[in-house]
Amino acid sequence: MATNIAFENAVGDLSFSLYNAVEKSGNELISPYSITSALMLLMLGTGGTTNKQMRSSLFKNNITSDVNMGYKRLNDKLSSLTENGVQLSIGNRLFGDNKLNVLNTFTANALQYYGSGLKRIDFKSAPDQSRISINNWIANATNDKIKNMLPPNTITSGTVMVLVNAIYFKRYLE
Repeated sequence: MATNIAFENAVGDLSFSLYNAVEKSGNELISPYSITSALMLLMLGTGGTTNKQMRSSLFKNNITSDVNMGYKRLNDKLSSLTENGVQLSIGNRLFGDNKLNVLNTFTANALQYYGSGLKRIDFKSAPDQSRISINNWIANATNDKIKNMLPPNTITSGTVMVLVNAIYFKRYLE
């Protein structure tokens, strides 16, 4: 497998920047990796100037490697951790309105690199059922640790797409 060190270092730098930007009250828990995953999946759907600006903002060291393949390699590596009682699952999912036009190349790349399928959903006619469906996906992805991420009225008939990232981590202590 090709080296992924430059990409992993760039993600590490971004993670430290995100962590340092959070106001600390003593009881916060953030996942810079989740934020990075979501932003990179979002960046996948951009082009031209927007893509260049996002890439520059996310990767200050002007990383030149294929960031999508870099993410896939890192995600595969993290997902395969099983030593020392570690259980880790990482999931990305796109929920898009039935009427939303999404390029096939985007959905294919989202699935290939980010493991994120696009689930078509009827936000317009059934916003609350859509919210419940998304919450069910999140609960399943987190082994029922997060059951109602989206409270009532957060999804409306005007919602067109929701990007979700979930990480489940458990370490069994001896």
